[in-house]
Amino acid sequence: MRLVVVNRMAGVETKLIMAPPRDPETLQNLTKAHLQAAALYWNGGTRVSHFKATTPHGVVINGHTYPTKAIVALAHELAGLGTLTSEQLAGKAARRHLQALGFPLANANQLERLQRKHVESGAAAMREFMEHAIAQKHIAEKLHATEWRVGIDGLWYSPRALRLNAYAAAGLPISHDLSKSEYDRYRAHLTALGFPVERAHKPERARTTPRCANDLRRAASALIECVDDADPLQILLDGTCYPAGTLLGLMPGAALSDQDLAAISEAGAVLRTAPDPLDLELGALAARSDLSTEVRREVTARIGQGRFRAALMQLHGGCLVTGIATPEVLRAAHIHRWKDCAETPEARLDPENGLLLTANLDALFEVGLIAFGDDGEIVISPRLDADARAVLGIHGGMRLASTPSDAQRAYLAKHRDRIRAMHGDETA
Repeated sequence: MRLVVVNRMAGVETKLIMAPPRDPETLQNLTKAHLQAAALYWNGGTRVSHFKATTPHGVVINGHTYPTKAIVALAHELAGLGTLTSEQLAGKAARRHLQALGFPLANANQLERLQRKHVESGAAAMREFMEHAIAQKHIAEKLHATEWRVGIDGLWYSPRALRLNAYAAAGLPISHDLSKSEYDRYRAHLTALGFPVERAHKPERARTTPRCANDLRRAASALIECVDDADPLQILLDGTCYPAGTLLGLMPGAALSDQDLAAISEAGAVLRTAPDPLDLELGALAARSDLSTEVRREVTARIGQGRFRAALMQLHGGCLVTGIATPEVLRAAHIHRWKDCAETPEARLDPENGLLLTANLDALFEVGLIAFGDDGEIVISPRLDADARAVLGIHGGMRLASTPSDAQRAYLAKHRDRIRAMHGDETA
């Protein structure tokens, strides 16, 4: 749409074609809830075309930073207001509306505004709650074994906790997410300001692959307090969580061997997926009563597609039925649904409660059109006729790649019970 202005001065008629303001009126219909939902979708991998995913201008929503125009366009689409392009939405309009809703804006150059006095004020604010800070390991008198610490007045501070307090002192928007490159730049900036940034030693992976329970415990004793946020699998051993790859001496992304699994079992340890904060946020959003059925379905479908999926990818490498290993078509399914694990939250992190399936099998499994027996063989609903089965590529005789374990059989039985409650005895 273009605006035509006619000028008839001096007896001459001229037409000036002006560009639209790039400030759609529909932006006024966006609410804070729409932007918060868009942020959760963004965290789950949803993007919008026509907009850059990385820009100098950002907005902080629920402690995370997003590109202003792209997140507004995504919220606009999710709210059912239509698709926007970069030609229809100006950055100033997006930022103005975000500020009107109370979201703080962030700038890529804001780190330059962080001065030494702000860092010292942040440290002082942390010392006001010294007992709590020490309990949370945000302040210590000695260097941490493997994690970076910032030295100020004889004490060592967690850089991440210090950053939140220093940013508050500087009046800068606070974002909880920090990529590795951003964390590296932040530490370099602290060093440039004259603060020592050190750690006792660089964390190392186990030098040899543990062969038994004793080997596993020996490796654990050398890796106390070692943290690896990138590892989707954890080993809970003697009350302490360790990144599975670090403890087992695996290369990043390497699959666990039968010997690894045997050592974990022999030690009485538990293999689990790393908790995913995004799943908790998605679960809380899905529980809201004001969501439409379609939005709730979309939100629910994204639960488990982060660290839980990455863990199943590392364990299995491909679809447990077809063997397809193309990541783009694989989905992680909780056998016993996330929302049904409120009383047993540990089941949400249990790899045995997960199936890595192609997208079509995942969709059929979720709605109860297929299930799996205790022997791993597929059970197909009679509601799928021969033509539908052929199109979907499913048939009798398909089965899981390996016989389900006792724990997995228990989860599969709960899935079949849920299907019976939904559809009667026709499937399970």
